[in-house]
Parts: sequence; C-alpha cells; structure tokens
Amino acid sequence: EGAPVTLPVTGGTFSFTHQYLDDNPTGTASDVVTINVTLTDDDTGTDTDSATATIANVAPVIDTIAATSVNEDGTVTLSGTYHDVGTQDTHTLTIDWGEGSPVTLPVTGGTFSFTHQYLDDNPTNSASDVYTIGVTLTDDDTGSATGSTTTTITNLPPVIDTIAATSVSE
Repeated sequence: EGAPVTLPVTGGTFSFTHQYLDDNPTGTASDVVTINVTLTDDDTGTDTDSATATIANVAPVIDTIAATSVNEDGTVTLSGTYHDVGTQDTHTLTIDWGEGSPVTLPVTGGTFSFTHQYLDDNPTNSASDVYTIGVTLTDDDTGSATGSTTTTITNLPPVIDTIAATSVSE
C-alpha cells in the first residue's frame, strides 16, 4: 500500500507503525498483507525479510434512524446517520418498509433519507396502524449493522363528494 518508505534505524531494533485505511480487496472480512523490509548499512550491505499482518474489516454503525408518521396515502420519510472507521468503504442500505419486498440502495456521506408511500393503514378495522421499518447497512467488506424504527399510518374517513336526490310524484 503506497510507496516504500526509507527510515533511519539504530541500536539493533526498530518499530514502526502504518495505518491501513481499508482491508483491500473488497468483498472480504479480512485480508493478509505482506510487509517487506530491506535493511541497508552505510557500506551498501543489505538484508531483506518480510512479515504478514491481517487487516480486519470493522462493521459500520448506524447512529440514528427515524421515520415520520402520516395519514394513509401519505409519504413517509426515513432518515438516519451512520459512520464507519473504514474510510474507503462503500455502503448500501436495505430497507424493509414492513410491506412488500425490501429494497437495497447505495448510501454515501454518513447520512440517508428515503421516502415510501403507504396507501392504506392495513390491516383494516383500525383507526391507525404501526409499521416497523427495518434497515441493514452493509459495507463492501461484508460488515453490516441493523436498526429499526416505526411509523404510524392513520386512517382517513371517506368523503362524500356529491349527493343527489330525485323527487318522485305519486
């Protein structure tokens, strides 16, 4: 990862640190990297060796999640925030709105906001119904986090648009 670095050493031992921003390649929970070392003295003598390190993915975290509540036939807004220490990870959000099939959408920037229209407050025979909205945030290295919130969909009474009566003579 990156260009070789040349550093001075003395005293017969050395210790250096390096930050790995991602466990590349993507699609794996961890990856083994080889660290190559070449020791050179002031008379052009060299020795080389290598070591391996395992870089493990850290799963993303959902920080907040909330949904608005609406009347039937209204549109609910689901919003939230998340973070991931893997600064190079990409993310998708799978949303189960509580009706129908879940949808998976890309998210970026640590925030998300999506809308969904609820046509009715199912099941019937109630003034309102609560839907649980479940989400799964997944990074490109198999890490995931889950969360949920609720929304209330309120029934609206029917409206009579017009009414007419006819007179009958007897």
